[in-house]
Amino acid sequence: MKRYFIKLKKGSQEMLSEVIQKYLNTDEQEAEALIRGGSVWNVEENKRLTDPALLITEETLKINKPLHPAYPYELPEEFVIYEDDVLLVVYKEAGLASHPTPYSQVECLAYGAREYVRRREKNETITVSVINRLDRPTRGLLLLSRGKKAEASLHALFREKKVSKAYLAVTPALEVPPLSLRITDTLEWNGKEKPAETRLRYHGRCGEKDVFFVFPRTGRTHQIRKHFARYLAPLWGDSRYGSPYKGPLGLICFSYSFVHPLTGEKMRITLPRKCLEEMLFSDGEKKR
Repeated sequence: MKRYFIKLKKGSQEMLSEVIQKYLNTDEQEAEALIRGGSVWNVEENKRLTDPALLITEETLKINKPLHPAYPYELPEEFVIYEDDVLLVVYKEAGLASHPTPYSQVECLAYGAREYVRRREKNETITVSVINRLDRPTRGLLLLSRGKKAEASLHALFREKKVSKAYLAVTPALEVPPLSLRITDTLEWNGKEKPAETRLRYHGRCGEKDVFFVFPRTGRTHQIRKHFARYLAPLWGDSRYGSPYKGPLGLICFSYSFVHPLTGEKMRITLPRKCLEEMLFSDGEKKR
């Protein structure tokens, strides 16, 4: 990502698209793609500017230009695992952001899910929000709300720790893999230390890999990845935390358990077994 700052001369007044074209030496099509995609910000108000025709006077602009063009994400229908009137559970691919980023509000799962619902409902105003998140390289299920009331209810379930998530985690074959393990410590993020707890259970060996069920009791950033790197071994493909092995990150969120915020029904939503097997054995290995 490249970052540019623009400040017009006092007394100037120009359309946003024209400002971007002039200062970034680009054409109208690229300038409008940056604006509509969410790359342009008003620095003083810390908000995106998404109207190419907006008149700019003395605002300070920040342009977070991606190294490669950011394309609107389209959610495939087969990635919708569960859907009703108030919530969605969808599959997120590795490499895709869960939420808008500083350089794009369209190249993320949140945008794709919202547009999927709006097309289905033929309703351009319906609100669709991602309730939790997965790291960009992590695959698996995400929980989304349809409407503000559902959003508040689902956030409350997470705050009250009434949502249980389960992951599959993959490491290189360990000399003596633990059958079960409870990890409790503190993890640092952005200068703050917070308590973290992860529980895991050994699932089995898959060729040169070991597979674990993982049940995080807290939701710290990179919690599972940090705990495996610190106490067992870096997850397969996790170069950020020391793995020498190439390939997709060995971490898949495959299950949610919670009480439905509208009906009170006990819900357990999982990725189909076939999908999990394809992810785990994509290199041709078979579980023993």
